[in-house]
Amino acid sequence: MKMKAICYLLLIPVCWISCNKKNMQLTDAELVRYNNEYQIKIDSVINSIIPDKRLTVCEISINIQQSKIQITGYMYGLKYFNHLKNYISQLNNRNIEFNVVLLSDQPNPDKSKGIISNTTGNIRSKPKHSSELVTQALMGTPVKVFIVKNGWALIQTPDNYVGWIDTPALQIKSENEMQKWYLSQRIIYNQLYGFGYEKPDTKSQIISSLTLSNIIEVIPGKTDGFFHIKLPDNREAFIPKQEAIPLEQWLNSCNPSGQLLTGYALLFNGVSYLWGGTSAMGIDCSGFIKILYFMNGIIVQRDASQQTLYGQAISTQNNFNNLQVGDLMFFGNAASHKQPERIWHVGMYIGDKKFIHASGKVRISGLDSLSTNYENEYMAMLVRVRRYLGHVNQPGIEDLRKNDFYKFYLIH
Repeated sequence: MKMKAICYLLLIPVCWISCNKKNMQLTDAELVRYNNEYQIKIDSVINSIIPDKRLTVCEISINIQQSKIQITGYMYGLKYFNHLKNYISQLNNRNIEFNVVLLSDQPNPDKSKGIISNTTGNIRSKPKHSSELVTQALMGTPVKVFIVKNGWALIQTPDNYVGWIDTPALQIKSENEMQKWYLSQRIIYNQLYGFGYEKPDTKSQIISSLTLSNIIEVIPGKTDGFFHIKLPDNREAFIPKQEAIPLEQWLNSCNPSGQLLTGYALLFNGVSYLWGGTSAMGIDCSGFIKILYFMNGIIVQRDASQQTLYGQAISTQNNFNNLQVGDLMFFGNAASHKQPERIWHVGMYIGDKKFIHASGKVRISGLDSLSTNYENEYMAMLVRVRRYLGHVNQPGIEDLRKNDFYKFYLIH
């Protein structure tokens, strides 16, 4: 999946505006010219502040009123905030009012956390349904909530991805409500796709769809052959017991291996491609890798261009005999004197000189030119192979139980 910028910048360059009122009275043509001229400089400053814009929040606007340059908005991350504030102060313009809010300094205990309540929570680049789907967070995922406005919430997921979700897909909770959730009995849905029913009968009315890795609260009590569940938005339903695992049992059984990764991967074979998708309802290449490792108790980065930075580099020489099942194969354009590296696709090696990946749909491709499913297009663009297994809790490859979003949420 390509890099998706999550830094929302409406930054009008201020370095060309002097402190005298005359220079503020520019024509529309002059404003456009100056904006184009200095936008490159401003972008350079922002890029030096924030190395990966997908993982933080930066929304800044500038208004000129009554001879004052008012810089407003919000940022997350003290070092980014201080860098921008220092940059503005170096302009040495007393007409500048810096009113940017540091989000991490203004926690709201009643709106600072949340749990995804939809089967798949769509996270977008901007607070509107027509904007880009940058990722999905699935039911039961704990998130950090930065801002809530006009039916949208700006959130951060356990892999640190940031974006906007419509509030009906999210249950915002206070600290006390989160504590109750922590202490509840929960299960993890272990089938590719299914349903919760109105009664303990699969012929009864469907209450909700479910998908692999949904985490759901269980209502105590005896119901033969079914779990009585309460969804994050308080709807109640029933699911067959063979379709889910008690959360603690699943956690204790998480022992990542190539065999388990492949088993989950083959469940997805034929699932349609969806840009930004992370579930059986539609999935992209890096979302596919993300869910496979999650079901093995590992949090990995969201996009292929991030995933390729971590793990052990594996040589592709010797006719791919160095590869092991579960290794990640990254495709794109290698760095050259003409262009920087660009990783745009990822797949997972499943042995026998084959890899599985989401491209059009989840499918298996061969590495051997004699194979019937060999694809020269991909092999010509193979940039590197990385091994995650055996490197858990190294950068970018995190044990789920040690993730800041999950470590208290999962174990009580």
